[in-house]
Amino acid sequence: GEHPGSRRVRMLSSLGVIFVLLAFGAPWTFLLWHRYRRSAEATLEAFFDHVCIGYAISFVVLFVAGQFRLWLFVPIWIAGALAALVLGLRRSERQQSRRLFGVDGSILLGCAALYTVLRALPFVVRTFPIGWDAYFHMNISESILERGRAVHDWLPYEDMPLNYPIGSHLLMALIQWLTGQRPHLFFDVMVVLFTLLSGLQLFSLMTRATNDRRI
Repeated sequence: GEHPGSRRVRMLSSLGVIFVLLAFGAPWTFLLWHRYRRSAEATLEAFFDHVCIGYAISFVVLFVAGQFRLWLFVPIWIAGALAALVLGLRRSERQQSRRLFGVDGSILLGCAALYTVLRALPFVVRTFPIGWDAYFHMNISESILERGRAVHDWLPYEDMPLNYPIGSHLLMALIQWLTGQRPHLFFDVMVVLFTLLSGLQLFSLMTRATNDRRI
């Protein structure tokens, strides 16, 4: 059987992947949300918007840092996290946030949790992603990791420009660099997370457009 030490390392690496994915945009989400949360517009929809904006800011920072060195993202993220921590400690109010999302919001959060569980169930019995598309993307992320920065060509396979956006590939390379996990072990986890965020943002957009939470 598998050595207990190896199993613990693999488990810690998996937890590291989950932490990186969940914390990726957290500093900027908190910095944007901490003042907004007291306003009358501090709704569930607005919170989803801030979460997605936090991820978007991190992707921009990662893309810019990745043009030089992939690891440069880490101190920038740490600086943002420290700023968020200091801001949180300096708050005059220590009371728990009183966002009232309503029954509709609770149902939506329950559906989001159910979606996550159902989409994650195949990971129990499946290690490798299905289909060729995942391996196309993982190949790009491996090239980024090997060079230590963003790539804009197909070398060493072909001397031609890479005409494809590389935001998610940079994130895959960053996760592999931080945790040591190969991308085939977490590619589908990223798909679950970002499809969930896309669905929640679509809910937010439609609610703001129609002023109605009914789906």
